[in-house]
Amino acid sequence: MEARRAILTREIHFSTANGWQVITQTDTTVTMTRKGQPDGCITLILLFIAILPGLLYYLLARPTETMVVTIGEYGEVFRTQGKS
Repeated sequence: MEARRAILTREIHFSTANGWQVITQTDTTVTMTRKGQPDGCITLILLFIAILPGLLYYLLARPTETMVVTIGEYGEVFRTQGKS
């Protein structure tokens, strides 16, 4: 169990250095989240229509990305990502 915790701690340090924030954590699982990037195509369309809506969309419409990292019984690292 200690080896699995050490692997999870290493994964947490790596992910937080890349902008992820820890939401929940157990001995073998961690759930993290970060703000994603807005859709570039929609941003361009809105910028062509009018500058203000395009800028507002780019600044405010950022989806939240969620990642669940699980450490398997033999030390395997499983990552599941999604957007909401």
